[in-house]
Amino acid sequence: EPRRIDAAAIPSLVEQLPGFKLKLSKNGELVEEGSGKNSLRSPALCLAELGAAIARQPGGEPLAGGELISSGTLTNSVPIRAGETWRAEVAGLDLAPVTLRTV
Repeated sequence: EPRRIDAAAIPSLVEQLPGFKLKLSKNGELVEEGSGKNSLRSPALCLAELGAAIARQPGGEPLAGGELISSGTLTNSVPIRAGETWRAEVAGLDLAPVTLRTV
């Protein structure tokens, strides 16, 4: 469920982005580990670069609130097959783990 973030908290969150860690597990076994630094040194820098690139485009529309943006991957890509259970756990940010069961 999306959460609203108080504007006063944003600078602190931006500082946390490079250092947060991610563990990706398949069927209970660790497959990959990554961190925010794997995304152009910080997901916030990716967002800033995207905004700057859009601004350089003639007629480019600025980013709008509520848009979903991917800053890239934090781990190497791994194949997913039917019947697997994947779990992503984050340390360093207040995010709940995510579990995906493939069919």
